[in-house]
Amino acid sequence: MFKKLFGKKSKGPDKDDTSNINKEGQANEQEKPRKHHYEFGKFTLPMMVLGHPEPFISNFLLEDGQQKLRNVWNNIGEKLPPSDRMPDDGLELVKRVAKNVICMGIIMPKAISPNELHFSYVICDKEDYTKIRIFGLEKGREPCPYENPTVLAEWNKMGRLTYDAAPKPDFIEFEKYVFSIMADEIQVRTFTDFRPMGWFSDSDEASPEA
Repeated sequence: MFKKLFGKKSKGPDKDDTSNINKEGQANEQEKPRKHHYEFGKFTLPMMVLGHPEPFISNFLLEDGQQKLRNVWNNIGEKLPPSDRMPDDGLELVKRVAKNVICMGIIMPKAISPNELHFSYVICDKEDYTKIRIFGLEKGREPCPYENPTVLAEWNKMGRLTYDAAPKPDFIEFEKYVFSIMADEIQVRTFTDFRPMGWFSDSDEASPEA
């Protein structure tokens, strides 16, 4: 799986060819999430983190982790119709290594449709990479009953949790909310069981439907 996703330096779509890029302006608040953005953030990343935690951490901690992340994004795009492909503009990897934990933040290309991710955040035990969690801040629909139109979610091998929090789409604020969840200061709002979809199959070829 990992070799297929970031084993080569995919250059991504040609940014000068407007025929093969899903431009930011082509989506609006009423549309479904863009397929490239959605599959990267809400399927591929959780599967990589939870299904293969040790190679995920080991590879993305390397000096070329940023390029590997871009390769994953662009290699996903190569499997999509040209009209669904997006450039990797804005995709960024933030790495923080503390005494006991490794943290990796992923800043996504700008989320403009509901159900796309603003950010992802991975935390794992420094001595045991299998003790790992992955969070995301999703763009919500407007109007919404909360102060900010966002959804703070977590994926695990059972499904997807959402939390009783709606931080603004700011990476530093999102990171603080994740730490509050780790400290059990924020409660779970909902839980959805996605196991029948086979997202976290032991097979490297598992490919969930969007």
